[in-house]
Amino acid sequence: MRRPASRRFVRLIVGLVLVLVAVVFGWRYWVITDQTNDRMTAVTAPVPEEVASSPTSEPAVTAPATTAPPASSSSQPVATTVPPTPVVMSIDPTHLFIPSIGVNTTMAPKPTELQWNEFLKQRVPMFGVPDDLYTTTWWSEVKPGERGPDGELPVILGHTQVGGGYGVFNDLGTLQAGADVALEDDGGNVMRFQVISVVAGVDKYDPNALRQVLQNAPTTADLVIMTCSGTFNGDYHASEENTVVFAEQVPANG
Repeated sequence: MRRPASRRFVRLIVGLVLVLVAVVFGWRYWVITDQTNDRMTAVTAPVPEEVASSPTSEPAVTAPATTAPPASSSSQPVATTVPPTPVVMSIDPTHLFIPSIGVNTTMAPKPTELQWNEFLKQRVPMFGVPDDLYTTTWWSEVKPGERGPDGELPVILGHTQVGGGYGVFNDLGTLQAGADVALEDDGGNVMRFQVISVVAGVDKYDPNALRQVLQNAPTTADLVIMTCSGTFNGDYHASEENTVVFAEQVPANG
């Protein structure tokens, strides 16, 4: 018996819809895979020799455990070389190098964001953090090389995977005084820094802990690098502390 034309038409429409769904999902899979490969390329690319030569250094000063509100803790083409450091007053960085802990990744600016803070049980202004574990952000309100209106330092942020798995800043707390940090922009301008000190155990349950650490930065500090650390709280899906690194700018002829 011949099926009615209307029934054949419905089957045709359903078949077309299924084909379209398959095409959309295939495209999304390709985009996600391509982005992930780009990020992993940024992370695993070799560190340029100029940046990789870090001087022998003594352990950084680690502050006693205070503890942090979560002013917590990117993708441009991957830089393959770092040119000689030019004289620049400030920089809009797109790439970050920290050779001693294997960081070689991209950066993007993010502003202050009003977010719910599980530790403080309220909405508070917080630094914008990266959308993934491979890349980093910098606080867009203060460029590296500058100061905010109240003396605020530039801030770089990245994630740590507490308890296993890759996070770009997993080893940030192991940095030693004198370790090299380099920022590069799209124009090839490079700004270099050296680590001064590391402050660990900044408690996120204390609404003033992180603010106090930042306000009491070393007098020679020109840059803050920050990540989450400490015990992972499964209920809040976040770790309970912050680690803060202070660094000072290296003169262009240094």
